[in-house]
Formats: sequence, C-alpha cells, structure tokens
Amino acid sequence: EAWQPTMFVVLRARSLATAQRAQPVKKHKVGETVQITVNDPDGEALENAGKLRGYFSSFALLANGWAVAGCFDVAFEGKTVKFCHWQQSTTYIKNFEQKAWAVIDKYPEDAVLDYVLDTEEKIRATAIEITRTENVPWGTALQRAWKDEAELWSDAKVELYPTDR
Repeated sequence: EAWQPTMFVVLRARSLATAQRAQPVKKHKVGETVQITVNDPDGEALENAGKLRGYFSSFALLANGWAVAGCFDVAFEGKTVKFCHWQQSTTYIKNFEQKAWAVIDKYPEDAVLDYVLDTEEKIRATAIEITRTENVPWGTALQRAWKDEAELWSDAKVELYPTDR
C-alpha cells in the first residue's frame, strides 16, 4: 500500500499558512446577557464550496503536493522518470481550469463547480486505478486518464443549466 495514491477531497486542501492559523470564533448576541459562541473548523471549506477560484486554489495546493511527494525516480517503460513531475500535475489542473472558464459565461458558478468536481473526481479515480493496477507513475496516469475519460465531459453536461443572464 505504500506509495499508492488515494482519493482526497480537494476542498479540504489547505496551505501550511492557513492550516496553522487559528480558526475564527463567531459570536452571536441573542439577548442582553446571552451570547452564542460558534467555532467551526470546517466552516471555511463550506464557505468556499461555491467558488471556482477557491476550488482551484485548493486544487493547486493538492497538485503541488503531488509533485513534491512524487519527486522520486521510478523505472517506467525502460526509462527513469519522476513518479509525478510538477509539470504533469499542473498541466492536469490547467486542463480543468480551461474547461471551467470556457463555460462560466453561460452557466451559474455553482453548476460549473459541480460539473468540474464530478468530472475531476472520476478522472482522478481512473488515474488511481491505472497507477494501482498497471504500476504506471502517478503523473503519467493523470495524463492518460485525462485522455481516456474525455467523454466524461459530455456526460457531465447534465449538471449544467442555463442562467437568467
């Protein structure tokens, strides 16, 4: 099981700076002498859930993590390659960003986010399967899954609906 990629919720990715920052405490005054204090460590992820920029920011952190963790050599098809090169992981992200920004003018942001989330998770699951079953390096599996699962974009279009613009 060592060195095997697993599924991770992209919206939960945090930079070191934000992970170490104290979570804000929300206070609600109910009456003259009664006050409710709420501390929700996961609240920030939910606030950003409908924002494409927040999603892609978290996604960039995750992809950079893949590149750092995958910066070791493996033998693949008779060559020595990185398990996950930085360029492979950032290209993977840029592909999703291009798809999202191409449709953002026609559809609501929440619908586009659902469209991207659904498709990305399926493509990443395919990459995980390729890496686990065929011993393909993670970066190469990401690229291959992107190409192999191209039809997922048209299947996921159902999640999009027109805006009243």
